[in-house]
Amino acid sequence: MVIYQNNKIVKQLSFAQNDSTPTEEIFYDDLGRITMLTRKKLWDKKFKITQSFSGNSEYPDSTNLYFDNKKTQFYVNTFNNNFQVTRQEYHILDTLRTYHIFKYDDQKRLTRQINVNTNDGFGIILGKSITGTKDKKTLYPNDSIDYDYSTIGDTLVKEEYENGNLEQITKLVDRDSVRVEVLEKYGWGFFSNKEITKKYKDSTVVTRYSFDREKDTTSILRENRSENKIMISWIRPGTNYKSEIFIRKQYDSLGNWTKKSRIRNGILEEEIYRTIKYCR
Repeated sequence: MVIYQNNKIVKQLSFAQNDSTPTEEIFYDDLGRITMLTRKKLWDKKFKITQSFSGNSEYPDSTNLYFDNKKTQFYVNTFNNNFQVTRQEYHILDTLRTYHIFKYDDQKRLTRQINVNTNDGFGIILGKSITGTKDKKTLYPNDSIDYDYSTIGDTLVKEEYENGNLEQITKLVDRDSVRVEVLEKYGWGFFSNKEITKKYKDSTVVTRYSFDREKDTTSILRENRSENKIMISWIRPGTNYKSEIFIRKQYDSLGNWTKKSRIRNGILEEEIYRTIKYCR
């Protein structure tokens, strides 16, 4: 169920007729920002997130997490004059556990993220049954992520390094008819994944490649998404999978959908019904 007021969504409610899918409520402010989200399974306790904002910022000043109506965790953000987050603190039961410091260049691009583990932060605890005297906690070390930017022709290149090790490279090029993003991921010392996303006016094509240590291709997953259709193909040794998904919608008099059906390979897979209330 979606509730509109002055042509803006103020509340959204979703639920399913089973015990495994939680009932979810989302509340919005006048700028379309989420101020509260709640989830609850039929026989489970309630989980809630609240957010508070200053001015027109799209990022919250604080985010609070509640379990069974008790606040257990919260985040606090500090901003610069460009409304960019410069520091984010993570608290558990009013104790600061970790915080992140963010640095930007003169083009407002993120250049470094410093992750700091406090004395009350996370680590490995050895009990006195092992140490022989008392519990001993070894904190995880602080780390950092660095971002480098360059331009090759009409392509913007962004490199991400974690503790000095290359983690991923993002290549982005904007043209009149298509926006192309290439994401190359590195892990355990080798080039492991490549994802190419092409965004057209009315569709998006994503191709994902996986590689082994010898740089041989181990799988190719391709998705072609438009508003009412999804084409999927997945190729790997011993597998050549294809799927065709159609999405059918019914609309009300104001053009908002009230029923959505998902049909995979000719079989009805899912139906979603939506009730919309318009308030003045």
